[in-house]
Amino acid sequence: MSEHKFGVDIPELQQAEQAQQAQRRMDELFRALIENVVDVITIIDAEGVIRYHSPSLEPVLGYKPAELIGVNIVELLHPDDVPKVNAAIKAAAPPNGTPGIAPVVETRFRHKDGSWRNLESICKKLPDIPSVTGTVINSRDITERKRAEENIKKYSAELIKRNEEIHNMTQQLWQAAKLATMGELVASIAHELNNPLTTVSLRIESLTTKTSGDDPHLRELEIIGKEVERMGDLIKNLLQFSRRSQQEISTVFVCEEIEKTLELIHYHLRKYNIEIIKEFAHDVPKIHADRQQLRQIFLNLFINASDAMPQGGTLTIRVTTSTEEKQVHIEIADTGVGIPPEILPKVTEPFYTTKPEGKGTGLGLAICRRIVKEHNGKFDLTSEGVPGMGTTVRISLPVTNGRNVAGLKDKDQ
Repeated sequence: MSEHKFGVDIPELQQAEQAQQAQRRMDELFRALIENVVDVITIIDAEGVIRYHSPSLEPVLGYKPAELIGVNIVELLHPDDVPKVNAAIKAAAPPNGTPGIAPVVETRFRHKDGSWRNLESICKKLPDIPSVTGTVINSRDITERKRAEENIKKYSAELIKRNEEIHNMTQQLWQAAKLATMGELVASIAHELNNPLTTVSLRIESLTTKTSGDDPHLRELEIIGKEVERMGDLIKNLLQFSRRSQQEISTVFVCEEIEKTLELIHYHLRKYNIEIIKEFAHDVPKIHADRQQLRQIFLNLFINASDAMPQGGTLTIRVTTSTEEKQVHIEIADTGVGIPPEILPKVTEPFYTTKPEGKGTGLGLAICRRIVKEHNGKFDLTSEGVPGMGTTVRISLPVTNGRNVAGLKDKDQ
């Protein structure tokens, strides 16, 4: 065996040097990998204190690795994310189990400038070797991805909202077209009925004048005459409701318009066994309003009330005035099934209806609210949502509407 003059085996020395060179190459490779990896590599000890950070820390969180050595990782985490990070660290190193890899968690880390960055992290327990103890955390910056996802959600929500608006507008236009057609049909039928009723009325009047006071048929003729007159008033109201025109502001008595509307649906209310209670103040002043639109409000509200009382009930109509506020207050209360609290805010939205399909369009209350608003008034709807307690609609209209008084035109009915 050859020996060195100092007694060292030369081949063994060469092998040791080769091993050292190989280790240096591995160390250089490891360092090159760690220094160039995009993800942030963090090593923490059992207390959560940072012992190592890869150079990729700076482009992600703005810190140089040396700045955070000795800092507890909790100080960098968003307070809401601390529990799940602790849970992930514990999952990576269970007390009585084999160290493994914890599930991926999304966390928020504080950037050096104070902002929050979204990171996707995974924890793994290092082997119990004296020189490499602790837990390694591999974190990937997903801030831009999260921002893009939020933007997609935002734009998707806006797109859905716009589509709904377009759908609603289309439905409104379609409904308006149907209502216009129905109005024309009603007007045509009303005119056709008006002619024979006029003939009947004239003949009844002629027969009445020719009948003596003690004739038993006189009473029957008077009853027929009143019914013909009532039908004439009904047709007159139908013609007024079906007439499409621009807003026509005139001086009107609210109580009279309520009475006219009640006449229009008198049979309907009687059919449903609905008792009408009218509480009209004596000093209600005239207001400036569109007569046809007022009647449309009352008609919609009375029909809604009757639909809410299929087994009969009481419809109370109150009209009062406030001298100080210069307002006329109208209150329409029924004893129907009521409206559940969770849908009460929605019932005045266009096309929202709780009625069966084909029963309602969902436009009635929306139209009422719009008309009241156009008259500078207030529209309020309350309900306990309990059967028997019913629903109450309150409308306040100004006695003088300054916006349209200038164009005031008094019109006869």
